Amino acid sequence: MVINSLMADMLDKPYAKPKIAVVRAHDDIFQRVSQGATPGTRRRFALAMKDYTDGVVHHVKQFSTKRVPSIQEMLQTRQLSAGVAPLYHLVEYAHGIELPDKVFHDPVIQSLERLGVDFVLL
Repeated sequence: MVINSLMADMLDKPYAKPKIAVVRAHDDIFQRVSQGATPGTRRRFALAMKDYTDGVVHHVKQFSTKRVPSIQEMLQTRQLSAGVAPLYHLVEYAHGIELPDKVFHDPVIQSLERLGVDFVLL
């Protein structure tokens, strides 16, 4: 499965099967970024990517059923599958911002992150 191959390196899980070109490119970029990123930034990016891939899988599953999701359900899925949250941590890396994990557990920061995603969805 493409998702498992994509997430393997980020979650430090073994993956023995051949990977498609785009996943190999992603892995190469992730390894390079990881060399200069703090462990916290690397972990936050990986977890945000996990949420993103979970959202993509959920989105695909929703469309494979005959049930039409509610607007709220669709928005919740899109908040994950839009791929915005991983970008926050790439910006954190690119600008050399070093923040402790506790900052991202703050309800105000979590609210700001969700608002950023919602603006993209609009």
